[in-house]
Amino acid sequence: LFFLIMCLGIGFMYSQPRVSLEHNGTTTIYVGNSAFVQAFTAAVDGDFIYLPGGTFEVPSFDKKVTIIGAGVFPNATTTTGKTFINGVITFFDNADGLTLEGVEASGSLNFANNHSINNVVIKRCVINGDVNFSGNLLNATNFSFIENVLRGSLNLPNLETGLFSNNIIQGVVRDSSGNMFQNNIFLHNDCGYYGNVALITGSNNTFQNNIFNRQCDNFVGGTGNRFLKNIFVMTASSFGTTPTLTGNYMNVSYPTVFLNQTGVSFEYEQDYHLQTPATYLGMDGSEVGVFGGQFPFKTQLIPENPHISVKNINPTTNSSGELQVEIKAEAQNH
Repeated sequence: LFFLIMCLGIGFMYSQPRVSLEHNGTTTIYVGNSAFVQAFTAAVDGDFIYLPGGTFEVPSFDKKVTIIGAGVFPNATTTTGKTFINGVITFFDNADGLTLEGVEASGSLNFANNHSINNVVIKRCVINGDVNFSGNLLNATNFSFIENVLRGSLNLPNLETGLFSNNIIQGVVRDSSGNMFQNNIFLHNDCGYYGNVALITGSNNTFQNNIFNRQCDNFVGGTGNRFLKNIFVMTASSFGTTPTLTGNYMNVSYPTVFLNQTGVSFEYEQDYHLQTPATYLGMDGSEVGVFGGQFPFKTQLIPENPHISVKNINPTTNSSGELQVEIKAEAQNH
């Protein structure tokens, strides 16, 4: 009976999410749905936190750490499960240099009002809420949003010199100043009641090699924005005051753009490759959209750390008392 109870206890413990904190070559394991909060509390600047598949409570982000989940695409996480962060993620000043990769967040990303937060990287994540840089001091700088699915709107009044590259974006861009948007897909196309709301508001931004699904003319409100080598599905005329327009592809029939994409929402089973990539080249000579440019969209957004693709554990031992275990991990080159 004692042996049975011990086995059940060990089995329960190992069925719980296990978060790994890496500090100076030492690994500490935290168990349970609050394991992420415990690991983050114990972490110091420069540490790595690895999240398995599962759902986790979210700490406030106020340290320079690297957080890597198991991934977000269902087909790529059948072995591990998706890494899901439940709640709103809030960033504070000391989060300078933080990296977040390979997780799905249920809520928004909120950057504390007028806090000077810099050099944060958000990569290969799914963010279901808005991205909010509140304030007006423009003292949040050098952010990189790379290869994400951003389902909400981008509210950026306190962000400057930010990079949004190779993302699929469902919402609008509000109050952006001096930021770079390259090789993104903008799916937003609400031309009904909200048709009088511009897709983009802000000044002195650069938009290059993007694809815009917007099919109503109220496109940009702002001054001095640059539009270079983008695909537009209409001959848009409302680009704000003193825009720069160079080499854009206007009035492109939307059904001819992608191999398999319809609607205004990101869907995992759709294919966002171009039907004729050589027809639509960007500023760097590669194709426009998420599969071109400096950070081509990685298939299924698998994170950079080794990815567990196979896990087979027999439920019983063989006649020799041996337990057959097969686990395969695939190295990632980027």
